[in-house]
Amino acid sequence: MSLQADPDPGPGERLLSLDFFRGFTMFLLIGEATAIYERLIDPALHNPLIQTIGLQFHHHPWNGLRFWDLIQPFFMFIVGVAMPFSIGPARCSRPPTPRRAGAPTASERGRRCAARCRPSPSAGRSKTAWPPRR
Repeated sequence: MSLQADPDPGPGERLLSLDFFRGFTMFLLIGEATAIYERLIDPALHNPLIQTIGLQFHHHPWNGLRFWDLIQPFFMFIVGVAMPFSIGPARCSRPPTPRRAGAPTASERGRRCAARCRPSPSAGRSKTAWPPRR
């Protein structure tokens, strides 16, 4: 029995660490919806450790960073990690689009654009006679 993880999961296999992180983040959001974090900071608990932990699940009033402020970045991280797994198979499954014969390459299009943007020799002279400024 091998204990090594497969570094290249096959198609249809899931990245368990990402699934766990997504589930953990959803669990934290469910805790917010049930108002359990409000109960953690209740002074009736008389437990400073629990109150300190509960305080981490509330936004800081003005400045500073608490654990709860990281929930939205957690989701951004999850999306960033998951995108290659969802885009990769779709990108590899379709054949490359053939280039038309005689179509300009990207570098040729860039040279043409630069040539159009280059100022002409008469660019400094105006062809319209503007009235003098007062």
